[in-house]
Amino acid sequence: MVYEKKKELIEDLFDKIDKLIVIKGKVSTDPTIYEYHIGKKVIRVCAEKLDSPREFRRQYQKVMYLPCKRFTNSEWDELNFELVKKRKIIDGPEESEYVFKAREIFEIICDYEISTAAEDALNGRSFYQHEENCYLTSRKVKEIVDTFGFHIPFNILSSTMTELGLKKEGTFVIRLSGKPTRCWSFISAKIREMKE
Repeated sequence: MVYEKKKELIEDLFDKIDKLIVIKGKVSTDPTIYEYHIGKKVIRVCAEKLDSPREFRRQYQKVMYLPCKRFTNSEWDELNFELVKKRKIIDGPEESEYVFKAREIFEIICDYEISTAAEDALNGRSFYQHEENCYLTSRKVKEIVDTFGFHIPFNILSSTMTELGLKKEGTFVIRLSGKPTRCWSFISAKIREMKE
């Protein structure tokens, strides 16, 4: 009897939810948001909090101005598995803070000239062109980030730019004027695209 009542509760909630929209971020560090549409109301839950019904209940009560009945984690899982039938996955329309900052920093970086003179690159005056990549010293990238007041962890900036296809993954040690120097390897085509 209790099981039947719980099953009715899940089915009732399933029927109330018109659609489930899953909003993907532009890069892996962006949050994924689940939007449960009930009539004209939208209940948003971050994917990291989707393991239990607690956050859904909290948002439901906030948006609907009604209490939400309690259900177990397994009932919550069952509901979400059933909602796959009503699910649509879309790309997030807005840039996250990190994506925005990475693009802004890249625009500033692209103001530097591209050169084959290692000395200019070592002194932070230009990119060092080698094959299809342009190298900029890590020290220069940090200087740009600090000078313009961007608050973004260096590792997040690097991985975000990599996922956006602006630079190669990681940091490279290359010889500039005989000196081993840590550099970021940017994609030449992306820099030229920005300069046009």
